[in-house]
Order: sequence, then C-alpha cells, then structure tokens
Amino acid sequence: MALVATLVRTVLGAVEGWGDSRRGVRGGERVIGTANEAELEEQVTTASSAESGFRSLLRDKGFPSYFGGVAVSSLGNAMSEVAVVLVAMTLVDVELSGQAVAASTIAYMLPGLMVGILLSRYVRKFRPTTLIMADCLWRFGWFAIIGLLYSRDKLTLAIFVACLAAAALSKSAGRSGANATVPLLVPRDRLLHANTLSGIVVQGSTMVGPALAGLIASLWSPVGALVLDGATFLVFAVGAFAASRVIREKGGDEITGGAAETQRSGPWRLVGTAMPVFVTTGVFYLLYGCFVVALPLLAAGHAPEDGGAGLLGVMWSLFGAGAVVSGLLAPRLRFLVRPRSLAAMSGGWGLCMCAVAASPHPALAALSMFLGGLAYGPYGAVVRTLFQRDFSKGDNMEVSGYYGALTSAAAPLGIMAAGILSSFAGPGAIMGAAGAVLVAMGTVGTAVMWRMSGLAAPEPCER
Repeated sequence: MALVATLVRTVLGAVEGWGDSRRGVRGGERVIGTANEAELEEQVTTASSAESGFRSLLRDKGFPSYFGGVAVSSLGNAMSEVAVVLVAMTLVDVELSGQAVAASTIAYMLPGLMVGILLSRYVRKFRPTTLIMADCLWRFGWFAIIGLLYSRDKLTLAIFVACLAAAALSKSAGRSGANATVPLLVPRDRLLHANTLSGIVVQGSTMVGPALAGLIASLWSPVGALVLDGATFLVFAVGAFAASRVIREKGGDEITGGAAETQRSGPWRLVGTAMPVFVTTGVFYLLYGCFVVALPLLAAGHAPEDGGAGLLGVMWSLFGAGAVVSGLLAPRLRFLVRPRSLAAMSGGWGLCMCAVAASPHPALAALSMFLGGLAYGPYGAVVRTLFQRDFSKGDNMEVSGYYGALTSAAAPLGIMAAGILSSFAGPGAIMGAAGAVLVAMGTVGTAVMWRMSGLAAPEPCER
C-alpha cells in the first residue's frame, strides 16, 4: 500500500504547482451544509499554502494506507465485473449462458441495493473503519467459499448465485464507511484532493481490471480471477485497520450516530436536504445507461471490419484520459464544490453525448469522448466532498448509503430502457435524445440553483 501511495505521489508532482492563482475563486459560496464565510475564507487561505496539494496529502499519516487499500480493492471490484460473468458461463450449457449471466449479475447487485435503501439509517451506530473491515472480510469469505466449492467440483449455478447474493449484502455498509472515513483522516480543505485521488484510481481500475480478469481467467481459471478479486478486499481491510489506529492516535472520535442525532436526522430529512444532488445524479446515471448500450452499436457502425472493438477500446481509453485530467485539475477549481456545478457537469456530458451521436467520422467521436471525460471526471469527487464537508459523520454515512443505492439502480434501469428502445430507434437517435435531455436538465438545473447558497440543513451539523 505504501508503494501505491509513493508511485501516485511521484506522478502527481507534475501538477502540484498548477493554478495557485485560481484557488479560492468564488470559493466563498456555501454548499449543502452550514460553513460560514470565515470558515470558507480560512479554507481558501489554507488551500493556497505551500503544504496543500496531492503530495502533501499522501505524506500524511493514515491516508496513504487507506488510499492504498482503495486502489487495490477498486482493481478487484473492476475484475469482478468480468470474473462473475465468466464463472457463471462455465457452470451451465452454452444455450443457458445468457440466463446465467443475468442471474449472477442481478444477485451481486440487488441485495446491496435493497440493504442500502432499507438499512442505511442504522450504519451510523458503527465506526466507519469497522464497516469497511466488516465488508471486506465478509466479501472475501464468500469468494473464498466459491473457490473452495469449485476446487471440489461442488459449485453449481444456484450455489454461485446464492454466494454472490450473500456477498453483496455488505457492499452498502462498506461504501458508507469509506465515505465517512476520509473526513477523519484529511483536513477539511483537502477533502476534494482526497476524493479526487480515490476517483482517479477507481476510474483507472475500470480500464485495467476487466482486462486483467480476462487474462487471469485465460491463464488460470475464471474462479481463480474471482478469488484474487476477493483477496484484494483483505488489502483494504488492512488499510482500514491502519487508518483506524491513526484516527485514535490523533484523538479523533470515530463513533457516529448518537441518540440525539438519530432523532434529529430522519431519512426523509436527509434525502430532502440533498435532493438537488439526488435528482441530478439519478437522471445523469439513468441516461448514462442509455449511452453504455448505444456506444458499442455506434462504434460497430463506424468500424464494421472488426465489429467496432478496436474503436470502442480507443474511445473508452480517451474518456478515461479526459476524466483523469479533469480530476487532477478539480482541486484547483474550488468553485466546483457546489450543487449547481453537478448540473453543469451533467449538461456538459450531455453535449458530448450529442457530439458522439452526430459525429460523421470516428476521430470526431473519439475526440468527443475525451471531452466527455473532461466533463465527467470530477463528478463523483464533488458529490463525496459535498456530503463529507457539510453533513455530520452519522448523516454522511446514512446519506451515502442512499446515494449508493440510487447510482446502483439508475444505470441498470437506463441500460434496460435503452435495450427496449433499440428495437424502435437507432443507437444514434437513442444517444442523441439522452444527451439532449441531459443538456436541458443541466441548463435548467444550473439556472435554478445559481443563486442558492446550498442545500442547507435546518441547523448546524457538528462533526
């Protein structure tokens, strides 16, 4: 984990000094919570100091261990997207492979979604790092059981689906714990830096993980790839344990969710407080699902000789590159950390969707994907920073669970809708219509929230 943090710190040195003059531009606007002008001015001043930035963050005690765990487990999560499918296909005859893939995918998603909706309000009673460790150990255990049963030739599709469903039960709690751990390790003025780093490694993992899982499956076995995926969670558990020790050494209070706070913060109040973020994100991910379905079809039309596989890979790689670039620059643009910026980013991504749909040449479509990555890159980091900065620890954990359930449900629903619509319209029309809706929503949302001071809670939140 220390090696991961050291490598990242070296790479980030290239961007350390960029844009100091841009720090604090329009940074005094309040967002979501109750930060007053003096607090925000202090944050801007601190952000301008020589010690601020990515490298100083990775030199802090505690965060590098946590960050290394995030990096390794994110790679495992990305590997599971392919490994789960490949294992399911090996357990049934070819004619049933489609049903097996659907059943296993749903099993690894739906239980966590339901737990996030129904039980997120109860996670505030636990330490954030305890939730991370419990999630990691729980999922590793079930993946190890899958590997053991396979080695003894006792793994069937029904058992595999049941193990995946059991493993998925803890995902929401682990996500909430991870989001609540960062503010306990990182100063308030560097929350966006920390969330950006996490977002970049997650984005990179989605590009590397599936290919790595395919390679391991071909050299060893699909179940072997899944077991290695489970082993990555052990690394995150170790990182969370190290982070918990640092929090205690610093004198931080990791206990969340007292009785008074639980009575004051009901689920509807939290969702209502964060409603602009939830609405923007729900529509954003729903229409992103349409994009995921339409893009391979468009790529195949541009490059029919290989079914568009090569072009699709290039386009997603450029999207990832754009997301990394904008993610690295986001902490220098502190005006992004406000709800209306999310609406603007979704509108920008919608414009790029329209450009990809209308591009007459593959090169223009690929360039549009890079620009789309620039628009999308900081989105997740900004949302997490809003929650961490302006909700109490318990409320942050609860609202993060609801947010995770929303994102887990919206994209699959969009994929389902696009699959149905593809019978009546071409991929260009589907993508163009989805992009136009995002542009309209982004424009209206930005205008509506332009003069808002934020999604302020009724009373101040104490950390």
